[in-house]
Formats: sequence, C-alpha cells, structure tokens
Amino acid sequence: MNWKTSPTKQASRRRSCRRAAVTLMECIFAIGVVLTGLVGLAALIPIASQNARDTIEIDRSISESTSASAVGVVQSFHDLDSLVMFDKPVQGSAANTAGGYIPTNAMQTLESKLSNAPLKLETPGYMHMLAGTGLSGGICIDPLGTPDLALLTGGFVTSPNAAQPFAAAATTDSAFDYSRFPYFNERYNVLASPNEQIGNPAGVNTTTRTTPWPMGPRMYRVTLKSPMFDSRIPMYRYQLMSPSITRNIFGGSNGLSNVDAPDKELPRGVLTETTLVGGNRLDGGRDNASDYTWFATLTPNFLGGDSFRQSIVVVRKRLAPVPRRVGDPFALQKGNYTIDDADDNPTSERLAWIDPETAIGFNGGSGGEVSVFGSQGVTDDISSNSWVMLSRQPHRVTGPPVTLRANGPAVHRWYRVISVGEAEQTSSYTWAGGTHDVWGRRLSLAGPDWAFQDETTGNTTPIDDTFCTIVEGAVSVIESEVKFE
Repeated sequence: MNWKTSPTKQASRRRSCRRAAVTLMECIFAIGVVLTGLVGLAALIPIASQNARDTIEIDRSISESTSASAVGVVQSFHDLDSLVMFDKPVQGSAANTAGGYIPTNAMQTLESKLSNAPLKLETPGYMHMLAGTGLSGGICIDPLGTPDLALLTGGFVTSPNAAQPFAAAATTDSAFDYSRFPYFNERYNVLASPNEQIGNPAGVNTTTRTTPWPMGPRMYRVTLKSPMFDSRIPMYRYQLMSPSITRNIFGGSNGLSNVDAPDKELPRGVLTETTLVGGNRLDGGRDNASDYTWFATLTPNFLGGDSFRQSIVVVRKRLAPVPRRVGDPFALQKGNYTIDDADDNPTSERLAWIDPETAIGFNGGSGGEVSVFGSQGVTDDISSNSWVMLSRQPHRVTGPPVTLRANGPAVHRWYRVISVGEAEQTSSYTWAGGTHDVWGRRLSLAGPDWAFQDETTGNTTPIDDTFCTIVEGAVSVIESEVKFE
C-alpha cells in the first residue's frame, strides 16, 4: 500500500491549516489612516470651540443690545436736556466759533448749547451754516468714556470743580481729546502718531508738524445730567449722574426681563433705586455684573429731518474709561510726548484711513472690501467678527481747479468685520496728507452701501475720504430710528 500523500492533497491540507490574519504592512497602513483622522479631528476642535464661543458671544451681545435699547427708553436719553457736553475749544478749530457757537469752556446740556445760537449745531470743527435750529451733528452717549473731572491727568483741566474747568488749547497739544468720539481732535492727521502735537494753523509750531490736519469727522461725546438738577450754564461735576449709576446702567444689564420697577409710575425705577433723604430724592444704581458695556452713537439723517440713526454698540471687556486714573502712564495726555512703541499709546479707540481707490463692492447692501492704513504709532490689531465705524464728511466738488466745500452733516455707519488680512508695514508711505510710517490691512466688511469720496477723478485731497474707527472689543451693533425731544 502506498502511504504517501499526493502533492495535491498536501497543499490542500496546508491551506486549511492557515489562520486568517493581516500583514505588518497592512497594520502600519491602518494605523496611519487612523492617525490621519485623529489629527484632522483634533484640528477641528479649536475651530468648533471658537465658533461656539462666537455664537454664544453674539447671542449674549444681542441680548445686551436689546436691553440697552430699553435702557434708552426708560432713561429718556433722547432728551437734549439730559445730555451734557464738554464745550471745550480744540486747537486749530476756529470754526467752532462760527454761527454763534463760541465754546464756553464749561459743561452744559445740549439743550442749553442749542438755545444760544441761531443755526444748527453741526459736526465738531466745521462751519455752522445750516439754517434752522437744533442738532445736525452726530453724538455719542458714552458716560463710561467721559471721565470724572476729578480723575483727569495730563493737563486737561485747571480745576475739576471750577465753572470753566478745562485748560486752554495749546499749539503743543497731542491729538487726544476725550470730548470727541473717537477720542481724537478733529485736526488729527490719522496716519501720524497721535502722541505728536497737532500743530498750529499760523505755522509757529517748531517741532513735528507746522500745520494741523484740515478737518476730520467726529461726534460730540456726551454724558448724563442727574435728574435732580435743572439745566444751566455752567454745570458742575456734582450735577452729573454719579459714576456708580452710570457704571450700573452702561455696564451690562444682563437683560431686563426679570427686573420690576418699584414705582410703576416711574419707568426709571427699572434701573435705579430712589431714596428720600431729608426730603430730597437720591438715585442709587442697581447692581449688575457683566463683561459687557455699551454706548450709543446717534447720527442725523443726511437728507434732513428730525430723526437720528441710533446704534447701540456692545463692547466686551472694554478697556478702562479714558483718561484713566491719575498717574496711569497709559492715560490720555493733553500735551505731546514720546513713545518707544505702539503699545505706549491708548488702544481702546483708534482711527485709520481707507484708501478710496482700493474699495470693492459696497453696492447692493452686501458690503465689500477695503484697504485700511494706520500710523505705526498705534497697534494694528483688528479682529474678525468685531465692528468698526466708517465716517466721512461729504463735500460739494466744484472746479476746475478742484475745490471741495463741506456739505451737510458728517455720515457715520457701523460695519461687521468678516475677515482681516495680514498687516503690512510700510515706511515713508506717501498720500495726500503727507508721508508717514504706516501699517496696512485688507478688510472684508458686511454692511450697507457706502460712497468713499466725492471726487470723481483721483484723490487730490483726503478731506472727503473715509475714515475707520476701531473700538477694541466691539461685538454687536443694533440700530434703530429715534427722535430727540
């Protein structure tokens, strides 16, 4: 008998004894696929986290904006007798004296200011030529950005309790001016460092510049009068609404839905508690805790009328009110000074210039792209999903030769920043306003249509150009139409 197994049977037996398995190369390949997926997933985690934070912040800021709008109603912030301006002169702005609007160098309500002149109060620094009475310039209701005179430093005041507390304008003044929004003199050349002196129209300046900027669009920054006092000229610091109340009102309301007024006949009770002491009514602010603060900008209708566009601007972790505490080296300074780098200048509000020839879009309500330029004397930080304000003083163009004359009130609109390009540093950048060391960024903005200048051929002068206000931490803007009483 042949006990040998045929080769065919032996091969079949070997195949039946093999175990199912994978090779080493297959294992390595599978591990690589898994690791690639994990790396991709890990890369998505911070993006998802940032998106979640942005969503929460937008939702919270919208809530704060809605609450702030309600605050404006119950506080009667649209009453000109409640709004107090620092009626101080600005170096080189002789136009402030036109139309009967001579600066009083004191605090007074807008109502009292308007009652003493026959024409409309226009944009700060411009000639007051519009017929009629009332307010035609923009204002910024911002008690948190309007400092207590007792805390001022840098030579802004002679005495905080005086009837005329503000120091006189000087040829050596810096660009900073807390009575304006943003807090820069309208004579500020935005591509120059703001710590430098503004200059003198007569040309007697002996240091940095011999002439100031022609003029730039600003708003009057106003604070609130205490309801316990009547309107008068002058007003004293004790007649203003107390800092504790304004901090509670403008420091984030956390919503108003669960707050009841103690006195149903007094809507202001939603926000303040009223106590009678010796027969006198005293206000005490309610306690609110929030990372958010807000202010409001109000811009007149360019075509006329008595309505204003109110923009409630919510800011997350806004930098300390300016000027800051006495002795703070980062406080606004009235006189010019030197810096080592851009971080030595205040950053809560900054100004930049938009090159009108770089604008794309802004036709059809979908926004567009622009190139913004700022002085290397200020930081170039701009965040996506933040908000910026575009401002421009319209002009009437005649000629040749080309001549521009201010025409109507300045226009201001808020835009959301969609994306931000990398900052590029340029030395000796030349533009119509001179030659400076600047930074530049490309911004994509969402917002309404905008005309960036009035000139139709070239850009012979920047006085009709568009300027960009950057508010550090601005996360939401809610707009509505209001009327002053």
